Amino acid sequence: MVAVDVVIIGCGPVGALLANFLGERGIDTLVLDQAKEIHQLPRALGFDDEVKRAFQAAGLDTSFGRSAISLKGMDLLVKAGGKLLRRFDIQDQPQRLGHPLSTTFYQPELEAVIRGGLDRYSDLVQLRLGERVTSIEDLGEQVRVEFVNVDTQTCDAVAAKFIVGCDGGRSMVRKFVDSPLEDMGLHQPWLVVDVIMKKEMDMDRWAQQICDASRPATFVPSPPPRNRFEFMLMDGDNEELMTKPERVEELIRPWLDSDAYEIERSAVYTFHALLTTEMRHGRILLSGDAAHQMPPFLGQGMCAGIRDVFNLAWKLDFTIRGISDQVLLDTYSTERVKHIRHVIDTAVRIGKIIQAPSRVLGIVRNAAMRIGEMLGMDIRHLTMSQEPLGPGFFSDTGIVPEDRRYPFPQPRVRETSDGDPILLDETLGLHFTLVTRIGANLRDRHPLVKLLEVVGPDSESNPHSTVDKIYDVDGVITEWLNETGCDALLLRPDRVPFGIYSGAGAAIPLILEDLFSRLGNRAEVKNENTILLGGK
Repeated sequence: MVAVDVVIIGCGPVGALLANFLGERGIDTLVLDQAKEIHQLPRALGFDDEVKRAFQAAGLDTSFGRSAISLKGMDLLVKAGGKLLRRFDIQDQPQRLGHPLSTTFYQPELEAVIRGGLDRYSDLVQLRLGERVTSIEDLGEQVRVEFVNVDTQTCDAVAAKFIVGCDGGRSMVRKFVDSPLEDMGLHQPWLVVDVIMKKEMDMDRWAQQICDASRPATFVPSPPPRNRFEFMLMDGDNEELMTKPERVEELIRPWLDSDAYEIERSAVYTFHALLTTEMRHGRILLSGDAAHQMPPFLGQGMCAGIRDVFNLAWKLDFTIRGISDQVLLDTYSTERVKHIRHVIDTAVRIGKIIQAPSRVLGIVRNAAMRIGEMLGMDIRHLTMSQEPLGPGFFSDTGIVPEDRRYPFPQPRVRETSDGDPILLDETLGLHFTLVTRIGANLRDRHPLVKLLEVVGPDSESNPHSTVDKIYDVDGVITEWLNETGCDALLLRPDRVPFGIYSGAGAAIPLILEDLFSRLGNRAEVKNENTILLGGK
């Protein structure tokens, strides 16, 4: 029986991206999926700026040309083609993470790009498609996975240090660990329709939410030649009849004439709001839909799974390589569950607003929207990238306030004073990055921590510093440091602040000692110029 570091069960976008992250880190990985090919119908439709940043971290080009479009925002309408209630305009909002706030895409193409990225790690990451997992056995020091080829019925087995279940809403991995799902209060069937346009039409780039008590609906502009429509099923609707072409054409008529498109897919799905409160069970972990399911009103279903594996990958790496003990993996669940719960709660609340169950409640909602507009109440883009993580892997001394426990901005920087601007993450290391405005004269560096001296627009670099410099083009980093009153910042591999430090506490040896103590290792400081990682 072969042995690997990690077995990933499920090779959708979440599992495939995790495999990219682990391959980049040199982790021996096996990916199993029962399907032999990428599913060729679109399911997930959008991602946000934080997810785009995760793709950037994996070195994946997800621009796709015409196969991805950035949205202008969303309109709330009384009914299809009717009066505008409110407009969520995101065009002028700053791209604090360096990417568009909302992008729609074609999922089969996205999955092809992510899987294609695995070619870079063919000596480390093995992808086996058409393999159905039949059993999982936790042996204490490792986990045994048995699987069978769907064509040949050939059985095989593998031993792994860890298993990650990315196998969707019906996850057999979740069932094996008997991880119950908390019902967060929404189970609503909707008709989902994808159409292929027969000719070029100006559908603009505004999503539409139809707040019509008689039938709430959603329109999402998609990359050419597709568009998506969703319609809530009402009491008395027959699911089979709702998917008939003539009924679909009737529903879409406010937007399109029937000769302008052909129906690619029409199916009824029940939107759920479910969450497991424990994403780690010993050596078995859950990610994506295996751990949570949410209604689509925020477009965060796939995004939540991508956030999961961006958080998890480096923690698996550090645990497998003995840099930290397994306690680090506990922080995966505590950090992610809090964030996911907020996302689901928000999506459920928005769903209840959109799905107002009576005409009277719809009138009240519409009036509230209009009053808010008259009072000048601004509606900003509902981004999840500034929702704090739960308690987890953060400094005990350079304490990061809870309201800052989310991804650090990704502004433009220069690597030389007259160099071309690039995005911050292009300068960051694979592990931790210490950003300081004090500078330092160090002879030795630690392989786990990259050191960067930030030079603000109105400041000069320390001439005695031997630390690599970044020039803060727009002053975003300097402003963040000023707001938090710190002189140094230690970023985790997932770009979330680990600790913020000021004054004497911003000395680099003290910061690294703080990090190593949290990792469960002993930082041996020989002198102010040399820092070594000691034994446990």
